[in-house]
Amino acid sequence: KSFRELQRLHEQWKEIGPVPDDKKDEIWERFKSTTDKINQRRRDHYKQLQEEQEANLAAKVALCEKADSLLAKEATSVKAWQERTRQFNDLFKMWKSIGPAPKKQNDEIWERFKTTIDAFYTEKKEHFSKIKDQQINNYNLKLELCLQAEALKDSDDWRKSSRELIDLQKQWKEIGPVPRKHAEKIWQRFRGACDEFFNRKSAHFSGIRIKEAENLKLKEELIASVENHNFGTDRAENLEVLKEYQREWTEIGFVPFKEKDRLQNAFRNAINKRLDQLNISNSEIMLSTFMSRIDNIKGTAEGNRQLQREQTFLQNKINQLREEIMLWENNIGFLADTKNANIVKSDFEKKIEKAKSELSAMEAKLKYLTK
Repeated sequence: KSFRELQRLHEQWKEIGPVPDDKKDEIWERFKSTTDKINQRRRDHYKQLQEEQEANLAAKVALCEKADSLLAKEATSVKAWQERTRQFNDLFKMWKSIGPAPKKQNDEIWERFKTTIDAFYTEKKEHFSKIKDQQINNYNLKLELCLQAEALKDSDDWRKSSRELIDLQKQWKEIGPVPRKHAEKIWQRFRGACDEFFNRKSAHFSGIRIKEAENLKLKEELIASVENHNFGTDRAENLEVLKEYQREWTEIGFVPFKEKDRLQNAFRNAINKRLDQLNISNSEIMLSTFMSRIDNIKGTAEGNRQLQREQTFLQNKINQLREEIMLWENNIGFLADTKNANIVKSDFEKKIEKAKSELSAMEAKLKYLTK
């Protein structure tokens, strides 16, 4: 977007016409210098992106090689099938955590990995297709989900019922296949109940679009305020101002979906620019905002319950980050004997460093919450 805007400015420059001779070189050099800086930043960005994608490609090649070796192993017991499934699941989790490879190789490497994954699950399905009792059990489980979905389809408690139906959909996907003669009929029954609820919900929220348009205008005005605010020299006061901006942003509410990312990026960029100017770190303002929110919750009627929910969320997030860090650290050695091991190691070390930084921030919040 910035590059297109720069091109537009160049076109305007050409159209404006000549300036006084004694200013011509000065104003051109000023414009050209800024243009060169923008172009260099663009080149640096794409160079860094290319390096990251090349590292991702090396990691994905290593995962493909490991998947091929796992596929060649024979399973002769249920326990062996479970172990192979766990290993393939770990490889897939790592795959999802890596990020995209260069565009011209991304589909190819994904097809290679997906082909191996598909081959394994095809083999597994053929092996367990003999277990008819499991399919009958799956049918009974899905029949129970149909009954639960039908009990929710006329609900007007949009948030609670949405969560419950989404959870039912997740359970549906996890149950597994049913006998072929029942598969389509029971699926249409379950899907029909879900569709009826979500269609009603969609119609209900169509009236919110006017409010979202108002919120769009408010958020654009708030971004402009962040960009133009005159900060003083008092660090604590500046921190409170930035926190207030973030509070206002959160309270404004939803905007049209297609504008959400654009606005969020613009607001984040405006805040980050002011943070850099004021020498305040993101982690500092995030922790300060969190502390203020926790202080406001304490002493309220629902305070203890809210604090408990907050503590549970933080603990779960900490556990998740620790598991991801452990998975990546363990698999650095796991992939040490693959091609491009150094590139793979560097890529995972960056991911581990980022996760540890996030973990540190979460632990600081939990420490303040439980002190």
